[in-house]
Amino acid sequence: MNPDRFGCELEFVVNDEQDIQVKEKLGSLYGSNYLVDLKNSNIVSDLKQTKVHYKYEGSLESELGRELTSPVCSFEELKNYLTEFALMINTHGKTNSLTGLHIHMSSSDESGVELDLCKFTLLADAEKLLNNWGTRNKYCLNLMGIMDYLEFEDVILFKEHKGRVWNLLKRGSHHVEIRTFGGEDYQNKIQQAIKEIESYIEIFNHSTNENFASEEYLDKLEKHAEELDKMSQEMIENYLTAFPEIDSFLTLDFLHNPSNNSESSIPIYQSTYQIKP
Repeated sequence: MNPDRFGCELEFVVNDEQDIQVKEKLGSLYGSNYLVDLKNSNIVSDLKQTKVHYKYEGSLESELGRELTSPVCSFEELKNYLTEFALMINTHGKTNSLTGLHIHMSSSDESGVELDLCKFTLLADAEKLLNNWGTRNKYCLNLMGIMDYLEFEDVILFKEHKGRVWNLLKRGSHHVEIRTFGGEDYQNKIQQAIKEIESYIEIFNHSTNENFASEEYLDKLEKHAEELDKMSQEMIENYLTAFPEIDSFLTLDFLHNPSNNSESSIPIYQSTYQIKP
């Protein structure tokens, strides 16, 4: 299943007294198809994201923190928004270690196989997509490093929403948010981002296909399951309570071997923890 709905969020710090120039540019590009709110991080009048948004971004630790977001769109439209937003940032602002580019991809057909976040993450890691933008900030941790962060104190911080999120998040049954891009001057690497998004589209397809399992993927999945077996059940349950949107990355019923070409797959490894939140 290929994703057919996309969106982007580009964070930056606007230059002093440049908001009016940004709004003028938005008007010249999009006519009346944009909304502005420089006091709040959500524009409640357009929760379905039908227009371009220019709004305040509080996570950047600056009163001049801003975010440009696209409407829900096609991949071809997404590429145009990324290019246009990046040019606005270069002209009227700057980026730093706190700023990020977030990509949403989803399928409008939700009747098929639900996206498997664990498969998505392991395949992205196999393609070296999760950490090739350098060390990201404290708000964006690599999901593949979850074993390093699985401490009770961190669980409490996550639960209270005091600082950290993962660079891959499942937002719905067929919707994933990708936060791997960003950092200082990320707006000058838009073509690299587009190329990586194309790889993520293929990964999305594989992650909604029960029968896809390359040898490399199966090897990574078995190693991941072995690592989970080393964790205490209490810790994993705490983590699931704090972050239910990463549940499939922490709960493995079994690995699958699709080589039998049958409708049902063969379990080849049994994880100790089969926790359901």
